[in-house]
Amino acid sequence: MSYRSIKRGWMAVATLAMIAAVLLSSLGIPASLVSAQTSQPVWRVDAQGNITKDNVIFRVHGGSWFGLEGRHEPSNDPDNPSGAPMEQYIGNVFWAPSSRTYAQDAAEFKAMGINLVRIPLSPQTLNANDPQGREPYLKNNDSVVIPNSRLALETVIKELDKVGIMVLLDIHSCSNYIGWRAGRFDARPPWADADRDNYDFKRENYSCASTLNPSSVQFTHPYNETMWRADLRTLAGMGTQLGVTNIMGIDIFNEPHDYTWAEWRRLIDVSYAEINAVNPNILIFAQGIGTKPGAQDGTPTTTTDEPHGDLFSNPNWGENLYSAGTNPPTMPKNRLVYSPHTYGPSVFVQKMFMDPAQPACAGLEGDAAGNAKCNIVINEALLRQGWDEHFGYLKAMGYAIVIGEFGGNMEWPRGKANLRDQARFSYITDNTIDEQWQNAFVDYLIDRGITDSIYWSINPESGDTGGLYTTPYQPGSNESGWGTWGALDSKKMTMLNRLWNAGPQQPTNTPTSTPTTCVNCPTNTPTATPSRTNTPTITPTSSGNIKVQLSGGGTDNSQQTQFRLRIQNTGTSAQSNLSVRLYFTTDGSNAASSYVLEKYYDQSGAATVSGPTQASGSTYYFTVNYGTASLAAGAAWGFDTSMHLNNWGSSYNATNDWWHTASALPAAFTDWTSVPAYVSGGRVWGSEPVVGPTNTPTRTPTGVTNTPTRTPTPSRTPTGVTNTPTRTPTATRTQTPTITPTQSLACGPANATVITAPFQRDGAGTFCWQISNLSYINSWNVANVSVNGGNFTNLYASAGSLPAKINGNWYISYTGSFPWSHFEAK
Repeated sequence: MSYRSIKRGWMAVATLAMIAAVLLSSLGIPASLVSAQTSQPVWRVDAQGNITKDNVIFRVHGGSWFGLEGRHEPSNDPDNPSGAPMEQYIGNVFWAPSSRTYAQDAAEFKAMGINLVRIPLSPQTLNANDPQGREPYLKNNDSVVIPNSRLALETVIKELDKVGIMVLLDIHSCSNYIGWRAGRFDARPPWADADRDNYDFKRENYSCASTLNPSSVQFTHPYNETMWRADLRTLAGMGTQLGVTNIMGIDIFNEPHDYTWAEWRRLIDVSYAEINAVNPNILIFAQGIGTKPGAQDGTPTTTTDEPHGDLFSNPNWGENLYSAGTNPPTMPKNRLVYSPHTYGPSVFVQKMFMDPAQPACAGLEGDAAGNAKCNIVINEALLRQGWDEHFGYLKAMGYAIVIGEFGGNMEWPRGKANLRDQARFSYITDNTIDEQWQNAFVDYLIDRGITDSIYWSINPESGDTGGLYTTPYQPGSNESGWGTWGALDSKKMTMLNRLWNAGPQQPTNTPTSTPTTCVNCPTNTPTATPSRTNTPTITPTSSGNIKVQLSGGGTDNSQQTQFRLRIQNTGTSAQSNLSVRLYFTTDGSNAASSYVLEKYYDQSGAATVSGPTQASGSTYYFTVNYGTASLAAGAAWGFDTSMHLNNWGSSYNATNDWWHTASALPAAFTDWTSVPAYVSGGRVWGSEPVVGPTNTPTRTPTGVTNTPTRTPTPSRTPTGVTNTPTRTPTATRTQTPTITPTQSLACGPANATVITAPFQRDGAGTFCWQISNLSYINSWNVANVSVNGGNFTNLYASAGSLPAKINGNWYISYTGSFPWSHFEAK
């Protein structure tokens, strides 16, 4: 890393108003002293535990964007050794400048499907004069550096408000130096990492208490309940102060593991009284506790055993809500959100991960497990039992549950794992352990209907988890890459979309975005298409309370397009007799009958696919029909699919199809008016192609009055660092031999080979298998494969792999050269 030789000057300002704002903030005075009284939305929890915004259910698709709570400079930093600067990472640092801006980051988060950002902060963040939140310790490039941490917090909130992203303000610690270690307001050492070897970031010389400190303490940042109450009131008033409407709630204190449930329960009620007095419209987010409180109260050897269910399934800090059901706070249930945190082995190797085949490892955890070379096993049944006991049971009691933190390094103990973990766990050859844990957790959440979640983290600077953005940083070999951002992590985004798109998807009532000036951001000005003057006006036959959304599935090439549909009922009463159509144009000499619309996942369990049906000339459509199934008010059905030719030929082209449009499909669900929806055959959403003498579909305004205009998905322009998420193309199967079926195989119990364990086979011929429960297929190629019988419950596709869960017995017949490299059945 090359450091600057001179200190940077203040940001250049263009107007007197900006100068005034900077000066006010530099004096510790909020920049927005007086703002118009913006009408604040009303956030509540309904009787079923759903979060609502102005009486409309809001599903949380969130991520933490950290940095303002303080971070850890290495002890050899030339400017700020062992410092704790407060600055929001944005992917544009002075040693690797790019053109990224706060506005661009916010716009990209929105495009990713994120609708809430959790912003961790410390008491020092709110002090514009704290030296660790000012020059010269901020690392952002001169073009985007913000003079102090308080102004940075306000700026981030405003930028997110402009694009309609909600904010959860999180008091993350008692001090920017102590950070995640603090489990109570007046926390004292010894900290959890006091005995960690080869670790440069210990804080044994800092404390948040003015009394009962060990001899190692040289610096105190005293914090207590009175100061905490004042900070809660400050945060509760920020919506009005800044003139924004996007503050959803306050996460009242991060991972309060050093309090008993009785102590924490009282503090939850205290927080409600303070916040409600300032802002009665927002929510109180309360995390769980730990298992041995009292280690940080000045008497570290005197702790309390807090119940958490089975002793073997130990909860993470912030996860233990075991006592909340029988001894809840007295505050109104419609303002309370429980927000547990939980992590896998890349954050901490727990006792429950030990391999039962190694008796010597029973009871070991953390570094001790690594030193003993213990295998790590993800036992999903055991994990589910723990999650149910720790917090899952609260869902059935009607409490709102939002997972406040989960995440991890999917390639641990390699990938971006720190060097000490890479060395200690070098004997582990399976680099998917944490990926297994994360997917097991997501499966559990989907099964329990807990789909509101906040991933740690969006930015990639978290040493033990990484982020949704990748980074060129590599411990030991490319440390100068720290602070710069790359493309999105496709594995993590696929997993999160699976979680966020599961279950009912209610409209979020997102405010209209205000256009902002963004360096290198596209203008997204749509090109107008002339309308035919003789196009008949279509009169809707329903109230128009149905809409269709679409997101891409990762593969969109000359052989197939994978995508996902979501049909939503935005009205107040149930709807039935629903259907949607996908209009396409045949390509070249391909017959319409050669086109296939697969059904991978149908959330309704009732959808049927028919077609193709000719509209006119070379324009046809597939119909997805839900029959008499009833879609509840505010609910949604997901439908995962793929369109291709029946021989998987490479002459398939979707970019000229009406349903697809010429542009790339959006990565996150987007209102999609090119897929019309119908109630009892009458169109209530979207538009159909108008076909003229040349049989070329022409886009015309829809006749449905309630159809919103689709906002084009931004096409990000690469800057100095390639930060554009790049679609990973699925390799064109040019080397797959053309397969001519030699016979028609009646596949069933009489002639099927049963697969019940990991199975590999290569070769040619005709094969027939019965699969009771298929967990995944790698290196998949589905030419001439048919699946018959059974019922899908889940099937998700992504480039290069096909993770799946199939209940019942499935029979797969295949004729030709066997293309799959691996089956695993569980």
